[in-house]
Amino acid sequence: MNTLDIEIARFMQTSDLSFYFSGDDDKHAFAFRYFKNYAREQLSPKAYGRICQDLKLKNQQGFTRSYAAARKVIDSAIKMRYLVTTLSDQERVESMLAKFEKHRISVKRNIAPPAAVDALLKEFKMGVIFIPDASPETISSITIYYSFPAPAFLHLVRDTAAAWGFAGDFPKFEKNKLEKVTLELTDADSDQKEMIELGETKAMGSHPHLVNKSQREFI
Repeated sequence: MNTLDIEIARFMQTSDLSFYFSGDDDKHAFAFRYFKNYAREQLSPKAYGRICQDLKLKNQQGFTRSYAAARKVIDSAIKMRYLVTTLSDQERVESMLAKFEKHRISVKRNIAPPAAVDALLKEFKMGVIFIPDASPETISSITIYYSFPAPAFLHLVRDTAAAWGFAGDFPKFEKNKLEKVTLELTDADSDQKEMIELGETKAMGSHPHLVNKSQREFI
């Protein structure tokens, strides 16, 4: 979850609002024209490049399908960004670790990497994460050690951590090398606050029954 997601979400909201005040009766045609006319102007170069990777721009039919799919992905990410803030600290950390395990990454809770860890790393076919303190008193920062056989696993962990509200300075990927990173909680950052607020609005609209209770099953 990053600032590009909320920038794109805001653009989509502006497009929707413009349609309602336009007097046009074809929402899909309007969205196609609006994107063609204003996306490059209103979005940053990075956000524009990001959304264009997911869209088919040759014709309205292809655009409509791909635009709806892109909106669904971004809306889900923003809702998730809010929903994790409704969990207890322990639920938040444990659900993130469970997400890693869902992708077959081995997670070693409350275990520091052993001294002779290098000889063991290749045994973990999908990579391994060591968390010396999986139940910290505060989740403002969490230190993890990890090793992965391919960069895709590192990208997955980084993106999942971001969805749960954590960011860290991950070293450049090296195959089967033990690395250390400290994940910092980002809830207090201004851009993250905006994402959380937008996520709450979307969650209230589509899943109001989830907002005031544990989201363990939803996540």
